[in-house]
Amino acid sequence: MAVGDGAPAVKPRVVDEPRRWAAFHCFGVYNLLMFVQAAYEDMAGALETGHLELVRHSARDIALLCLRIGSLRRDGLPPGEYDPFGNPFYDPFGNPFAGLDPEEIASTLRDANGVVEAADAAAMREALPELEARIEELVRGLGFTVAPASIRTATGLFPALRMTREMLPVNKAAHLPLVFPRSWTGSSASGRQAG
Repeated sequence: MAVGDGAPAVKPRVVDEPRRWAAFHCFGVYNLLMFVQAAYEDMAGALETGHLELVRHSARDIALLCLRIGSLRRDGLPPGEYDPFGNPFYDPFGNPFAGLDPEEIASTLRDANGVVEAADAAAMREALPELEARIEELVRGLGFTVAPASIRTATGLFPALRMTREMLPVNKAAHLPLVFPRSWTGSSASGRQAG
């Protein structure tokens, strides 16, 4: 299939389960940008300043988030919204390990425990590469060749805001919810080209 005059041929990729593929990529990228990167940055900062309990907490978060995102490729579902008037047994977070191989779960938790159970900052630094490899695996699985820039920095936030501004007219036309309030995104909400 060629895209435009003189363009090289593009071989389309067939996706067996489009809804599961979309759930993995949409929720996966969102969680990578909003939570996995944040937990990693918190962990790195806490390690530098000697706040070892925060390092331990962040290591656990990273492991569980990587597993939850990975489960979306298999049997997992995106987390639902909590309904206090609904089923009292409804778990809004679902099973974060749905469809995952028990060895994958065990090895991911072992990698986190290497950091959690470390006696001091030096031992935590030694254990960190295994947990970092889990994040790199997730980044590759989501289709990135390099980790996307953190949205806590201007390098990552400004492109995210620009993309959001450009998507507003598309979301509006498709009757989809808007990601950010219109006041955050300027004139492009009315359909003009984003700058």
